[in-house]
Order: sequence, then structure tokens, then C-alpha cells
Amino acid sequence: MSKLATRRALLLLNPKARRGQELIAPIVERLERGRLSVAVEKFEALPEIARDIVRLRQTADLVVVCGGDGSVSAAAMAVVESSLPMGIIPMGTANDLARTLDIPMDLLQAADVIAQGRLRQIDIGTVNGNAFFNVASIGLSTELAKGLDPTLKKRFGRLG
Repeated sequence: MSKLATRRALLLLNPKARRGQELIAPIVERLERGRLSVAVEKFEALPEIARDIVRLRQTADLVVVCGGDGSVSAAAMAVVESSLPMGIIPMGTANDLARTLDIPMDLLQAADVIAQGRLRQIDIGTVNGNAFFNVASIGLSTELAKGLDPTLKKRFGRLG
């Protein structure tokens, strides 16, 4: 990392996300070219993401979540508590929040958005202690993003 690095990024990777097994090195390199010093933490279960943010918040200037809507939601309350900005690398199935915010689905282009330091304030809601941003769902939306099961297609017709 060059001496020009001015911000420290805590990159949290969900290897179970749909694209979570893709190489992280090109993303880290892209962020580092944008003057970020990047520390990568993998997590195995969604509750770990909040614990990692709380545990490591003093070592970071921003949090980067590599995962889908579930990962982002799992990080949300800890991000709010830490007062750190959060970047999203959309590696999930639907990536609904990333799409709503016009974050590129291309991982390197999403890293460029973070490296450029673009900030946008958004609202957050909670239901039973669980955070949500632009939509609350009980799981059908993920099935829709994957492609409806033939029995669901027959039952619900053409959705989306």
C-alpha cells in the first residue's frame, strides 16, 4: 500500500453469497488504487458481520460489505452504531438495495464507486430488531431473483 493511502476500509466478505467465491484480490487492488488501505475479514454466518464491525470499528474509516441484501442488512445496525460509512460490493442474488442505489453490478465498477468516496445518506428501518432499507421480504423475492420454481410459476403466474 502506498504512502498516499488516506482511508482504512474494513472489507467484510460473505463467501456464501451467490458470487462470494469470486476472487477478492482484484476488488482489493481496485480499492487500493483508490487510496484505501484494505483489511479483509471473511465471516461464516450473518451475525458475525455485526460483531466484526463492532470489534474492528476503531481500525476503519469505512465498512465495505461484499455480499447481498442479507449481508448488508446484517451489517446495518452495527454500521449505524459505529457511525462509519458503508460501501456495497453486490455479490448476492438479488442485490436489491445496490440496484436501487444504482451501484454497478460489475464488482470492479462497484469498487470504483467506493474508492471515489461517493456518499449518500439513506433511511433505515427495523422490524423486530432486523434492519431493512428499501424493502422488507420474507424470502419470495430471493426465489424470484433466482427464477421461479415451476410450481410457483404455475401458482403465481408471471411475476416480474
